[in-house]
Amino acid sequence: MGKKIKLAHLQVLPIMSGVQKSMFDLISRLDEEKFTVTVICQSEGELTDVLSKSQIPFIVLPSLKREINLFYDFKAFVNLIKTFRKNKFDIVHTHSSKPGFIGRVAGKISNVKCLVHTVHGFAFHEFSHKSSVFIFTLLERLAGKFSDKIIIVNDQDYRYALNKKIAKMDKLIKITNGINGNDYNRKVNFLKKRLELQVGERQQTICSVGRLWKQKDPATFIRSVPLVLKQFPDCCFLIIGDGPLQLDLEQLIKELQIEQNVKFLGWRKDVNEILQVVDIFVQTSLWEGLSLSILEAMASGKPVVATNIKGNNELILDGENGFLIKPGDHEMLADRIITLLSDRQLAERFGKRNQDRVVNEFNIENVVKKTEQVYQEIKFH
Repeated sequence: MGKKIKLAHLQVLPIMSGVQKSMFDLISRLDEEKFTVTVICQSEGELTDVLSKSQIPFIVLPSLKREINLFYDFKAFVNLIKTFRKNKFDIVHTHSSKPGFIGRVAGKISNVKCLVHTVHGFAFHEFSHKSSVFIFTLLERLAGKFSDKIIIVNDQDYRYALNKKIAKMDKLIKITNGINGNDYNRKVNFLKKRLELQVGERQQTICSVGRLWKQKDPATFIRSVPLVLKQFPDCCFLIIGDGPLQLDLEQLIKELQIEQNVKFLGWRKDVNEILQVVDIFVQTSLWEGLSLSILEAMASGKPVVATNIKGNNELILDGENGFLIKPGDHEMLADRIITLLSDRQLAERFGKRNQDRVVNEFNIENVVKKTEQVYQEIKFH
């Protein structure tokens, strides 16, 4: 057995949101006889707790910040150079836009042998100003020159990277997110879980999962509730996640007088179990890479109503395994929820197709295999 490849994965936030979950699902399944992995992130938190339980080492760099701050960004840049030189990683794999840029430039200066970056959705999106798109595209091109491989999780971002010459085709590869479907179709005690959630045994339940902030647009989900309740007055709406918009959303719920029908559950470690006992999954994001929460709902055999944005429209084919709606359109969202509540056979058909798609197209083991091939190809090229 040859020498193991020494990997570092660079994140910022120590939470377990979609990007962090995708990274953890990958690194926790890498062949231990071929790879060693260290995670670099801003601080200790839920992510580092999970890493510790899996005996995956991590390095904390407090200067890593999500927001742009020239002082901290320069400090993080210097600290990354020191960290890379000290640990002599064979491959540094960065995630998301800002750590992706700083990490790749620092890696180049530190003479890291191989640099990999995953685009979980570019920093610019459908709602970005043209000047922002122009600037971020230039930065991505610059970082692309330092990259040995750029992994992109959806078709539209892949085509954009090619068309805008962010990198040459031989540096780009599409590897979607993936999940372990078995985690989402295990038998759950339906009555016990519903009792725990304070949801009635026969109460039709709609669920949304995501951080409560601008990108996820949770207000659109909440504004759809009164329209659904006009036809199905006993429905329950579950919101899993927390974030900076929670107080505003609680106020909106009071204004709409729907407090009895909407429950905030906060972040949960039993999302896979909760998804087993709900009827419909809703996702109202304004932009995404490739939504892990939608994949989780699909694996759970649930019909999905989601916004028609890049990534989402690769997972959900309108009218075939769910419905796509215009971003921000709470009336259209309510209409599609009502359609599914009114037609159980349609909902079940969508759910079955979703489970089949996850097994056939979004299996985490395939993601791991393809990524290991990327590592080995660039390391021994």
